[in-house]
Amino acid sequence: MLDEKGADFLGMRLVVVLMAAFLLLSVASAYVEAYVEGASRDQARREAFRISSLASAEFASGIPGGSAEISVSVPGCVRHIDFTGNNYSIEFSDGSCEVHAAGCPFIPARLCPGEHRLELKVVDNGTYAVSMEAQDAR
Repeated sequence: MLDEKGADFLGMRLVVVLMAAFLLLSVASAYVEAYVEGASRDQARREAFRISSLASAEFASGIPGGSAEISVSVPGCVRHIDFTGNNYSIEFSDGSCEVHAAGCPFIPARLCPGEHRLELKVVDNGTYAVSMEAQDAR
């Protein structure tokens, strides 16, 4: 003979298990979303730092007309990256902004999300500065 006393609560057990599974999936998806967002922000910081480092090296050479090319990929979590004066700023899609010091002065330039091929040139406009010229992305 089968004991059917617990059969009355099987439906409730199923509901509790489904709610717990939903809660675990919600927490996991929030964690993954935050992880992906953090990785995109790190990529934006790396790309801006790469540009700044190469520009600083060109500026340190002190040769007007000297140039270097660099390919960068600005992720979609960024509104724009601005290079102005002796710093650069990264404005993210959520409105937060980070400002970093650069090792050289820049002629103002703005990068939006996407693939870019840049030519960094040292120019003499009364004082030395680094100019960025966008080229066709290859």
